[in-house]
Amino acid sequence: MKIHKVILTTDSNPTYFQFWNPMSKVWKTKFDIDPILVFLGEESFAKEQKLSEEYGKIVYRKPVDNIPTGWSSTWSLFYQTQFFPEDVCLIMGIDQLPLSKDFLVEKIKNLNDDSYVMFISDAYNKNVDEWKFDQTDNTKGRFPTAYHAAKGKIFKQIYQFEDTFEKEIVKLDNIPNLHYTQHGNLAKWGIDES
Repeated sequence: MKIHKVILTTDSNPTYFQFWNPMSKVWKTKFDIDPILVFLGEESFAKEQKLSEEYGKIVYRKPVDNIPTGWSSTWSLFYQTQFFPEDVCLIMGIDQLPLSKDFLVEKIKNLNDDSYVMFISDAYNKNVDEWKFDQTDNTKGRFPTAYHAAKGKIFKQIYQFEDTFEKEIVKLDNIPNLHYTQHGNLAKWGIDES
């Protein structure tokens, strides 16, 4: 398996969009992986902020009305993969600096291209052995959003995306999720990890 594209996302929050220009350069020049940024917001705003396509492509999505872009932009990482059905896509937080070719290249080079890899699936619990959420242990059934890699068609098969981004986000917005309700709802923060 070889990663072809890395999907990153942001909205108009300066805490995050400022990472795009330097991170796209790192991904392209140090790892030879094509960065794709999903920007939830207006193209004119991104251009005013001088977000560059020198090292990667920017895809613009309209935020879904009445749904916070904080978690919907995170889910856009997953959703965007389907547009690259034959490419192995890695989804990452825009503020996560890739440091190791050993980790992102060498560890997966002998895997089948149709695999689904969760590089840090044990981040919350070293003994996670099931995907089902456990009400007595909110670390089970949760996995970090970053470091998932698969072909776009594999992501689509697993997550059964709706045919539009808006429908996909509305679908997720209507799914009860014990993890985020236990944490005061927090604008559904964590739904992408459940």
